[in-house]
Amino acid sequence: MIKAVKIISAVLFVTQLLVTSFVPAEVKGVKQEPVQKKIRGGFMGVLDMSILPEMGQNGMNTAIVWFNLLEVPFSDKQLHVLEDWSGACKSAGLDFMPCIVYNPNEYKGFHPKYCYVINGTKFENTPCPLEADTFKHLIYDKFVALATLSKTVPIAGGVLDTEMYGANFISYRQACHCDYCWEQFRKRYPTCPDLDIGQREPYLHKTGWTEKYQKFMVDRITDMAKSVREQVNEINPSFKLGGSHLDDLNVFTEGLARGFGTPENPVLVFSLKTYETGYVNYVDKTVEKLNNMGIHAKFIVGLWQDKFPIENLPEQYYFSAKNSDGYWIYTMQTLNPDWKGAVAYSAKMYWEAIRKADQELDKLSLNAGYESNLVLRHFQTPLPAIDLKAIRIEPLEYARPNAEARNEESPRIRRSNKLAFLAQKGDMIIFKIELSGLQNTNTNYARVSLLTNTAQVLAEDNATTAKNAVVKAAAPYTGSYCIVLNTAKLNTTKVISSSHPYSIEAIEFGNVHLYKYEGPIYFWKPADSKISKIDFFVNGPSEGVVTTFKTESGELIGQYNIDSKKRIILPLPESKQGQIVVMQLKAMPFATYRDVIVTVKEGLGKYVSHTKAGLVKAVSIPAHGYQGN
Repeated sequence: MIKAVKIISAVLFVTQLLVTSFVPAEVKGVKQEPVQKKIRGGFMGVLDMSILPEMGQNGMNTAIVWFNLLEVPFSDKQLHVLEDWSGACKSAGLDFMPCIVYNPNEYKGFHPKYCYVINGTKFENTPCPLEADTFKHLIYDKFVALATLSKTVPIAGGVLDTEMYGANFISYRQACHCDYCWEQFRKRYPTCPDLDIGQREPYLHKTGWTEKYQKFMVDRITDMAKSVREQVNEINPSFKLGGSHLDDLNVFTEGLARGFGTPENPVLVFSLKTYETGYVNYVDKTVEKLNNMGIHAKFIVGLWQDKFPIENLPEQYYFSAKNSDGYWIYTMQTLNPDWKGAVAYSAKMYWEAIRKADQELDKLSLNAGYESNLVLRHFQTPLPAIDLKAIRIEPLEYARPNAEARNEESPRIRRSNKLAFLAQKGDMIIFKIELSGLQNTNTNYARVSLLTNTAQVLAEDNATTAKNAVVKAAAPYTGSYCIVLNTAKLNTTKVISSSHPYSIEAIEFGNVHLYKYEGPIYFWKPADSKISKIDFFVNGPSEGVVTTFKTESGELIGQYNIDSKKRIILPLPESKQGQIVVMQLKAMPFATYRDVIVTVKEGLGKYVSHTKAGLVKAVSIPAHGYQGN
């Protein structure tokens, strides 16, 4: 669950699974709710109240509303917002479930005492998962406050968004070895010695205590989560507790699931692993796994509606609710009439899909033997929708117009990218694009569009793993153009050949998401720039890069190790006319280099290129013959 503005970035971390048709299997020992009581939910933001009536009219029953900065005690303003949402949900016939955020970096006045430590390294932006004050501030106090409010205001339960926005990691992948955790472990096992942080993990491995340490951490988090459930039970026993990513079991999420769930009130597991696959056998296997682990849980299939062809959505909603404990749609925000982003289909078509599924579920609730005409079918995931109307290419010129356009190796890039270049009127523009699939995904193609500076489509083609895309057109004017590469995150694209040298936009659209590229990357430094701010991201700590910046003549400017999220402040050499800055990437020692995302924040031009000939820069006065916007 994420903010609307983070929709695309948050899915960098959602597991891709191959979709296959199959006959759903019942899981022995799992007691399911009657069909009419299963969750038919939608996730949305606090500005999306207008869609509630239509949710109720089309058969949905639950609104999961994302509250970012929900502080305790509630301010008068927050209290009014919660009361308004509760009343609006009740009027629409929906259960209201506020979603709170496990995000210490967005709460003013609170600073965790201890940070996450793994492999002897401290991650200052990620809190220790075991430290009691952090747990109380971010989880316990908020759930207790919501349960207390539910005594007077209809609130069905609360959902914990476990993603850690602004932290070094989106989730806790392994146990923490900070001073606090180590001290608590030594109290439980006094024979464990007091060691420096760099010695702790090797000691556990050497002594065979790694699993013991992980179980200790799960048990402690379970106890803290139980304290929430117990206090909530005293206030309102029917108040539900749920969370995202609780099926992605690690020491933190397993502890939460164990502690939040009871036989009388199971924890609601809102899955994101089904975002792009829908109802597959992963659901049954995970429900069975949770059951075998003794975790009292209800599995809610998460469906990112834009990841499915519209014709497949009714069956996905129906079978998710029929054979698990419900569905929840990410994100209902896109059905708000005020939504400004691009979507794959119209809001009317999405509502029709929801209504069709819920009508079938209603028939099933009246007759347990009802056989729907809906069937699960294989599908191909649509590419992310792009609002071409929002694409504008400013006046450009080549930074080194006389540079030789040699046949340098092009970088492989992920996700959506925008290539910018210049052409003379009458030029034949030809770009050939290759698609490489990094994993077996259900989106095995990329859309390639050749656009004018005002987003008029001149040519379009699809690249697949078996066929390159070729876009070709005569330039109708002298000026700037762009190529839009739109692909799924587990595929990469690469320019095989181009009639014109080009740059990649490093802000706004898709950033620059390089895959295993170690060649030079050229930036343009304007004459008046003294420093640059550049954001980097790698999926550390096992992946990491050494980033070196030099002048065009080879003088070292700076060198940085990037093993997670990092903003570097790069000092820039003085130049009266501007100059080229060269970036080189290589793997850090004892790490691998697969992906690095680069975003220029300020100080350098927003375009980068793997060739000097292709490096473009924005100009305020277009060259003669340029057709402006």
